[in-house]
Amino acid sequence: LASFPGHGAAVYDVSWEPELSNDAAERLGTVDFEQRPSRVMTASADGAARIWTVGAPEGADAGDAVAQHACECYGAVWHPLVPDVVATAARDGGIRLWRVPSIGGSPRGADLSQAQIITGVAPSQGVAATAMAFDKGGMRLFVGFADGIVRENIVE
Repeated sequence: LASFPGHGAAVYDVSWEPELSNDAAERLGTVDFEQRPSRVMTASADGAARIWTVGAPEGADAGDAVAQHACECYGAVWHPLVPDVVATAARDGGIRLWRVPSIGGSPRGADLSQAQIITGVAPSQGVAATAMAFDKGGMRLFVGFADGIVRENIVE
């Protein structure tokens, strides 16, 4: 079994990259033979969200940090329809949307050090953002906070 070392503290969340279906191919009954490696994203108390290529060769480097918060990163989630967009949530209540490079042809995938912040939501009175999920269409991001409130954010 594989292990993915690289975080310097506890891992709080793990999220698989969604597999986008080709609706036209499904309707026609064709098969997509492209073998895209699977990726998984983790969020950690070290403040980082990292993306790992599952099935990378033995000895591959640690997952690339794509998001770095100033405090613990409690949540990381992929956009359901846009594979190069992820969201992260932190202990200070900060929420960020990131654009990460699409996976390339190398076993390691894309150079994720080139991730860019698309937008951020100001921390919510210092209340930790502890969980998050996009709606099916990716237009709304629901974020759970340590004060027991779930807030809806519109994603444009």
